[in-house]
Order: sequence, then C-alpha cells, then structure tokens
Amino acid sequence: MCTSSPTIKNRNGWTIMEIVIATAIFCGIVFLTMSVNMMVQKNAARLSKGVDAQLDLALLDRDLSADLDSITPSLGNLKVKDLNGNDFFEYFGGPTSPNSPNANRETVLELSATGTMVFEFIMELATAGSARNFAPAQAYSYALNPGSLITPASLSYNGVNAKSFFTNHFSNHWEAKGHFLLYSPGLVPDLASGKPIEDAPSRFYSILGISTGTDLTPDTLSGLFNDSHPTITGKTIRSIDEYLRFLPALGGAMTQVVVVPVQVVRYRFEPDQSGVTGRLFRGVRSANGYEQERLIGANIRQVRFRRPRVSSRRLEFQIQLGGATN
Repeated sequence: MCTSSPTIKNRNGWTIMEIVIATAIFCGIVFLTMSVNMMVQKNAARLSKGVDAQLDLALLDRDLSADLDSITPSLGNLKVKDLNGNDFFEYFGGPTSPNSPNANRETVLELSATGTMVFEFIMELATAGSARNFAPAQAYSYALNPGSLITPASLSYNGVNAKSFFTNHFSNHWEAKGHFLLYSPGLVPDLASGKPIEDAPSRFYSILGISTGTDLTPDTLSGLFNDSHPTITGKTIRSIDEYLRFLPALGGAMTQVVVVPVQVVRYRFEPDQSGVTGRLFRGVRSANGYEQERLIGANIRQVRFRRPRVSSRRLEFQIQLGGATN
C-alpha cells in the first residue's frame, strides 16, 4: 500500500512570501503617494509664489499709476538727471527746431540696487482741491501819494493769504502745512539757459511753497527745484513776494497766477543683502523732510521711468520683480 506525505498548510495566517510581497506593495504605494504629494506641494508653492508676485506687481502698479498720472507740476521745474545726465523733466511745450538735438529725445531714469536710489517729483493733490486763479493784488496793500504826480504809490506785501484766499479754497491743506505750486498760466521760453529760442526748453514761471499757517515759505527741495527766473539771467527767486513782483507779462497784460495744492513725493530704493533686489519706499515731504515713509514694494530688481519725448507730459514706467515684469 502506497502512502503519501501530508502537506502542512498555515490555515491561520499568511506565508512569509505573502507577507514580503504585501510589504513591498505597501511600501510602493506609500512611496508613490509621497512622491505625488511632494510634486503637488511643489507645484502649489510655485503657483502660490507666482500669484503672490503678480499680486505684488498689480498693487505696486496701482500705487505708481495713481502718483504719476498727476506729475505735470514737475515738468520744467525739477532738476532731476536721467541715465545720460540730461534733465529728466526738461519740457518743450511747442515744436522744437528740426535741427535741435532735443527734438525726439527720450529721458529715462532707473531705480535699482546698482543705480539711482532716489526719485523725487511733484504731483497734483486733487483731494486738497482743484487749481484756482490767484490775483497777485490780493497779497498787497497800496498807499497812494496824492501830493505828488511823480512819486508812485508804495506797495506792501501782506502775504498770499491776506484776503483769506487759501483758507477759503484750500482750508484743510493749508492748515495741514501742505505744499502749493504757484505758476503763471503761459509757457515761457527759458532764455536764461543761454540757448537759441527755438531750442530753449519751456517753463511755467513757478515757485513751490509750503504753508506756515500765515504765509507760504519757498521750498527749493535742497536745490532740486529750479528757482531761477526763466528770462532774467542770474536772477533767483527767493520769496513769494519776489516771485509775484517779477511775474512775466503776457501780451502786455498783468499775469494771473494759478495755485495748485501739491504733494512732493520721493521713491527710495533700498537694496537687500543680495545686492540684486530691494525694497521700494514712498515718502511725502513735510516741513521736516520725508517723514511719512511707507513700504510699497519688495523683491524688486528695477523700476524704470521713461518720458518718450521732451514734449510729452506722459510718464511711463516698468517694474521688474525677482522674476516678473510689468
């Protein structure tokens, strides 16, 4: 009789081989899950970084656009130099001579870690009120001399707010000791520059003042504001009284003055430790300097400002972040 050996089976669990195979499958699933999860996290981080950069760019673009849309008071008044050493705000109000080197010149200024660090300009402040015409006679009192037909009447300066012009029209800005730009409405060729009239830049005869609560005190922005008289060589305007007395006549008529409430703004670029990117700060000038400074952008490589022509009142800008451009 033939007999066969009995086969022993583990009826209560898995064989070692089954455990090894199951463990390998489980480890494979865990590894695949971790790989997919890491990939998703990297993509999410990359996407989040891109979204953050675009959001930063959009906010910075909004802030700069709001400022630079109102930059007209800077034209012809500020001695800011561009990349080539030319006046960034030089302005030609009319057609230039075809032979003029300025006819189609663009001006470019850049803020970066390796270039210019500061850009200052004057902007209209619409929230403080709209531009108003000011009659210079409001700042003076007259004393007639009836006993003489030869001796003229004496003229005494009493201040631009002597007749409450500023407190009536710009009360909040005046009391806040804000800046005001006074200018004659007609463009005047800058003959004092020594250039031929067809090549001489145009200027609005202007003065920048800051309210003291009783009068305006001229603010030359530490020499940045052009306070020279455009038609009288060597003449510097040092006071509001002097400014009003030397108003250029237009067509033989007494010139009115336009008063605009303004802000003087400074963009300051502060490089970070990399020496490649940096932060951009915006400050507003007061009687004590730029005290109201706030951060408006970070991780910035460069901010480029451009006027396409010297006859243009438009100012373009381009922002480059660590890896994004607008």
